Amino acid sequence: MTNPPEIFDRHAVKKNRSRASRHKESHDFLFEDVSHRLIEKLNMVKRSFPRVLDLGCRSGQTKTIIDSRHGQESFINCDISAAMAERASAPQLVANEELLPLADGCLDLVLSSLYLHWVNDLPRALTEIFRCLRPDGLFLGALLGGDTLSDLRKSLAGAVSSEASELFPRVSPFVPVRDLGDLMQRIGFTMIVVDVDHITVDYPDTFSLMKDLRKMGEGNALHARCKHFTRRELFTKAATLYPKHGNKPSGRIRAKFEVLYSIGWAPHPRQQQALRPGVGESSLQEILG
Repeated sequence: MTNPPEIFDRHAVKKNRSRASRHKESHDFLFEDVSHRLIEKLNMVKRSFPRVLDLGCRSGQTKTIIDSRHGQESFINCDISAAMAERASAPQLVANEELLPLADGCLDLVLSSLYLHWVNDLPRALTEIFRCLRPDGLFLGALLGGDTLSDLRKSLAGAVSSEASELFPRVSPFVPVRDLGDLMQRIGFTMIVVDVDHITVDYPDTFSLMKDLRKMGEGNALHARCKHFTRRELFTKAATLYPKHGNKPSGRIRAKFEVLYSIGWAPHPRQQQALRPGVGESSLQEILG
């Protein structure tokens, strides 16, 4: 079997996240919001999880807001960036999500908030999560979906001159919602549900948005990204193409983030019959009861 092509430059992903570790206080609002929403969904589960892994932990904020009944045996903060992991509480783990240095069936719960959209081989990463879960263990994740930053993507593409010899991708591709549920089913997860949420953030202009993305650690890390100097004129033109919010000529803009919340259980004989992925047909609240 041939390995899938590497879309993301792992060194660039690490570098971006390490840089973001210095700017957490003023630029982590999106991650804090999604982490709280993720924990709200976890709180619907009427049981405890003694051994927990937070995959893509950033500065470890999830551990600070999770109910104390979870992680009583261990709560591992894991990130690809050593600088990020160092900001989280111990035990900390710096690891490749596609090859986790953990034993089979050693975890009761794996959480991952806004991290897996940077994975080159998502099937392999989800397979690793599945391998590490005990029977009846839970995976609860949030990652950016296909409609994220669609206006920015279109504006930057439209700003490229027709005479340009190359069109470099400047916004990452994101996972379509239905593909995620289908993928989890093929890997072996049961009782799968994928919910979609849309978060809209106002910005003064596109330059503020792109600056925020860099300081979040969400800057361009594509292998095919432009690696030489880009003239400011391209970004200025993109700013004129970006849809404005409001009636004023210098109106603010809105950035759209589509967040996919996914839940999947490791099989266990006592579980109810597995549901079809049925995205949009079942809610997390229904499945968690």
